[in-house]
Amino acid sequence: HVGLVDFEIEITLQSIQEAVITTDETGRINSANASACTLLRKPEDRIIDRPLLDMLAFAEIDQRRASRHSLNEVLSFGHSTELPGTPELKFPDSETIYINGRFSALRAASGKIIGSVAVLQDVSMEKRMKEILSYQATHDELTSLINRREFERRLDDLLAKRLPKDDNVLLYLDLDQFKLINDNCGHDAGDQMLRQLTGLLRTRLRGTDTMARLGGGEFAILLLVQGPWNMLAK
Repeated sequence: HVGLVDFEIEITLQSIQEAVITTDETGRINSANASACTLLRKPEDRIIDRPLLDMLAFAEIDQRRASRHSLNEVLSFGHSTELPGTPELKFPDSETIYINGRFSALRAASGKIIGSVAVLQDVSMEKRMKEILSYQATHDELTSLINRREFERRLDDLLAKRLPKDDNVLLYLDLDQFKLINDNCGHDAGDQMLRQLTGLLRTRLRGTDTMARLGGGEFAILLLVQGPWNMLAK
């Protein structure tokens, strides 16, 4: 009967889409379902009996420290913990993925902690889609400059945080008779001119300056004055 129960548990674990990994009380892996093998890019025989934290190759040192702390909390005190943020895993072939993760205690019938359970989920697609949507919401598709809404938000933030000693310059540029170019030469020519103008203006700006396309042939530039700033006049 016990063997049948174990078999049913194994079948259930293998059918779960999330990566499920169990460890012993020292943090060494003693089981990993098929989703875990896929997530870690390794067959099961290269995962079993390896330290869990060795298998999770986090890209950032802070993420490694956080995962070590989380696992210690589980194995020492039984506290279930979630990995903070959306940590990034990096593989030998330079591929990276982002995951959500949770560590929980694995207990015997007596209540004693005998290991841990890690439940991991690859959220790379969702994260990158959010980044794409966020970029599209704040940037002009044609020039890749920030758009009017994002420029106004940044300007409001700057005004709210502005110190008395701060000096800033706001430039407004409007291409004269830009509509004639679109009407006489076509929108493709107008778009090409806007891209060329954007590239030219960018060469005259510093990394601390902000440039935006407000719409049509309208642009705005915010110069943060910290020392010499007359680069546009050169």
